[in-house]
Amino acid sequence: MTFEEVEVVYRKVAQQFLFNIYAISKEIDVFVAFETMNNRGKPLSHLELLKNRLIYLSTKFNVVDYERSALRTAINESWKSVYHCLGKNKDKPLDDDFFLRNHFLLYFAKDFIGEGDGHLRGYRMMRRGFAADYKEFLLEKHFTTKSINKSSGADGGLTVRDVYRYSQNLKQSVELWYQILNPQDSRFSNKEKEWLEKLNRLGIDYVAPLLMAFFQKEKKKILASNFFSSWKDLFFS
Repeated sequence: MTFEEVEVVYRKVAQQFLFNIYAISKEIDVFVAFETMNNRGKPLSHLELLKNRLIYLSTKFNVVDYERSALRTAINESWKSVYHCLGKNKDKPLDDDFFLRNHFLLYFAKDFIGEGDGHLRGYRMMRRGFAADYKEFLLEKHFTTKSINKSSGADGGLTVRDVYRYSQNLKQSVELWYQILNPQDSRFSNKEKEWLEKLNRLGIDYVAPLLMAFFQKEKKKILASNFFSSWKDLFFS
């Protein structure tokens, strides 16, 4: 930088750089205040709000300090991995909430699909019902202090283990999610990459959770070939 450019930067920092300082009383929860203040500026993604919510809930569990600290560390590490993968392709960063919604459809499917619904029918019902409302379920119904307080009831409630498992599953899922949406930078076979490229070009929104579920469960190449052949009849015929 030239001397003149340094002067410009110095003037901006010394004269135009402003801070907002908030004094929060003990009666106000800092995590809730954080959500409120951020939502008044650039809206946070639901993934960002969810992280803050889980950190907040970690302070509300009736457990020893060590468990609270370990849970917060696990949450922070999970979100660090998630954002690394979502932003890994600088030319095509992945949307926070598209990932969160599809992970929701997989992670909570068993809670909404009845045994008699049939897997495909149940999936369609859940996807239609929660395509836009998944965020309300996560932030207003499931991951709440009210859910923690249900622990003493007959149905049980949200536990430290539940939050830990969820954050770990999110972390484990995002790498596969990245590979499905960026098949050329993946460990898939050449044939699988070819199919995934086609699906990405056509629009992968509807089938993304099914692809995630398949690759999480199945490692045999011959079954993968049959799986993609079935998509050929559906999309390319």
